[in-house]
Amino acid sequence: MNPIIVGNDAAIADRICAALHRFGVDRSQAQVLSPDVAFAALQSAKTQSVQLVFVASRNFAAEDLAWLQRLCSLANERVRFVAVGPVCDPRVVIRVIRYGVLDYLDVNDNFDSELTMLIERLKRVRRDVTQSGKMFAVFSPSGGAGVSAVASNLAVAIANKRASCALLDLHVHGGDQVTLFNAAPRHTLSALASKAENFDLAMFEQALVKHPTGVSLLAGPEPFGDDRQITPQVIQKAVQFARTSCLHTVADMEGAKLPDQIRVLATSAQIVMVFRADYVSITRVIKCLEYFKASNISSDQLLLVANRVGQTNELPIAKIEETLGRAIRHRLPDDSAAVNMSFNLGEPLVKSAPKSCFAAAICNLADDLLGERPEPTAIAPAHWLKPFRTAAGRMGNIFDQIARPALQLNRDKA
Repeated sequence: MNPIIVGNDAAIADRICAALHRFGVDRSQAQVLSPDVAFAALQSAKTQSVQLVFVASRNFAAEDLAWLQRLCSLANERVRFVAVGPVCDPRVVIRVIRYGVLDYLDVNDNFDSELTMLIERLKRVRRDVTQSGKMFAVFSPSGGAGVSAVASNLAVAIANKRASCALLDLHVHGGDQVTLFNAAPRHTLSALASKAENFDLAMFEQALVKHPTGVSLLAGPEPFGDDRQITPQVIQKAVQFARTSCLHTVADMEGAKLPDQIRVLATSAQIVMVFRADYVSITRVIKCLEYFKASNISSDQLLLVANRVGQTNELPIAKIEETLGRAIRHRLPDDSAAVNMSFNLGEPLVKSAPKSCFAAAICNLADDLLGERPEPTAIAPAHWLKPFRTAAGRMGNIFDQIARPALQLNRDKA
């Protein structure tokens, strides 16, 4: 930080320099300028970081207020002004604040502590200015769709391509990401929620588990634990801090808490809805799509992903697309042997078996979310193709005769 101190009062300027020195700012780094020189310097400067300008005055008389207002006309997201002076006339303080300063610090009372709080706030401001990451929410309207497995592997795939990725386990009734990564977190989401009043960015970053894959994991609560303190506000804070800390975040969502987590879904760059290719799952997908529409969630945010494709007697993807009126852009193969092994080892499949069919399909999904062109991959292992093709025609007929009329009946009732 190379702060600028503007004003004609040498005593206040020395006080500011001494306080900044305690934050590691050498006196030679701080520029003390007159108002006219400071205005010219700031007008021509092109800074990439936040430039902090302290405007000091002994009383902020009419002349001082005039050049303060002129300086504040240069304020933007990277140039921030802080007024420093005595707090004697509240009307002057209000007038100074209305000119657009970030804060007014009282030079006569608790100046050091006020400056400390300001610096801590600016640390967050700098992060917010430089990056606001994208979040990808992964959830399913039905159980048993493999959401956590998809989310963990998706986070690893993104980290492989972008060096890092945050992963939030938002299963408030007990998450499995700690087990899937064989991790030992210092703090979980429930621990942060128990300190909600003090929950800040520093606490969030301390709670993250830095995994060798490049994934930074916020662990969900222990199963069967007390989740009453995990409010939508706490979840929203965690999401905001994750987007500040990392360019990409994957949120492993719990569908059972959908109304509470609708804000998280609404602010996601993409919502990855994972489902099984069976009648029960598709029925829930239809109801969820209707709920999203009523909640004003844009259909452009939604990405449908069929998981465990290739199982015997599943519904044909083409028939599902026809019923939903939406394309199924990604189909994750039923590679149960490899997936189960990764569960037992506590190592995501994208890391332990990157050439597996499931890992390849997950990497394609990551490419799609990151705006890259996915490569074509096989939907199922070769030895499964023949029986799958045989069953597909039979299940297509069953779908037309039984499942489709039932789904239409449910939609008409809704």
